[in-house]
Amino acid sequence: MEIVRQAIKTNMLKEMKIREKEVEVSIIQFVDNNVFICKASDNDTSTIKSILKCFKIASRLKIKFHKSKIGGLGVHEHEMVRYSRILHCNCIIVPFTYLSIVVGGNSKKQDLWQRAMNKLRINYKGKKGDPYLLLVKYV
Repeated sequence: MEIVRQAIKTNMLKEMKIREKEVEVSIIQFVDNNVFICKASDNDTSTIKSILKCFKIASRLKIKFHKSKIGGLGVHEHEMVRYSRILHCNCIIVPFTYLSIVVGGNSKKQDLWQRAMNKLRINYKGKKGDPYLLLVKYV
């Protein structure tokens, strides 16, 4: 999304750096879902709201803020309430599941991976007993 790149370029939105490789992430898009990943601040939250309002005007699609959720990693509850009021959405408790992926969970706990494997077994459409591979890449 070009408007997100411009917001980052002008320092209106701060990307998050992932691990040692310093991969910068600001938005993940899945068909009709967007996940914004940014610094927990009033400025970044207001910028996200402005980006979505611009998208609404340009695309003539409705943004359902009331159905959206905001979650934070390492963010105090009172700050999350403030950010949710800026965006007119609800807070979500971390860890949560998004598109069958646990976000904010402890990857060292076996339960997290067991739930993911169970979900894969439920969604697997092959013949009974057919083998399948799962690639898990550690960053």
